[in-house]
Amino acid sequence: MSKLILVSGPLVGALAFLVFGVIILTSATPSTTNVWAVGLNLILAAAFAYWAYTWIKSPPGAEAFGLGDRAGQALKQLPNVKKIAGKVVDIKHLTNIRVNGQAPYIIFAKSTDATDTKTYSSAKVWSDPHFALTNQTNVDIYVDPANGERYYLDLPTIGINNQR
Repeated sequence: MSKLILVSGPLVGALAFLVFGVIILTSATPSTTNVWAVGLNLILAAAFAYWAYTWIKSPPGAEAFGLGDRAGQALKQLPNVKKIAGKVVDIKHLTNIRVNGQAPYIIFAKSTDATDTKTYSSAKVWSDPHFALTNQTNVDIYVDPANGERYYLDLPTIGINNQR
């Protein structure tokens, strides 16, 4: 339901440009100006529809795919859990999300193993991680052996808590 609310703006814009394009097309006096106006409206309708599609695929602020502290600690206890060494490469401050006046951060860590290089993202971190990361840039990443898309950046070991 929240994705529908999120994309309702671009979808309404696409629908409005489409409807206005049809109204101009069916007007009583066809002219070259009408053809250009219809073309422009259809292009704008397609642009708004594409905007809605990209937000459905990846909503703003949805870059946080890692597990939070509670689920991550449970993942660490699994047998055969894969532990990967990673290096913190970026911190993103999500200023478009506010809860009680605070905006969360997402920490990105890159791991390189024998087969490939992959970037992992933390869950939303609700305290400023810049102070804890001044000296420490290496972090352990725990990957679920049954599902490689389920992972946990072990940030409490480097002094960053409050992942949710």
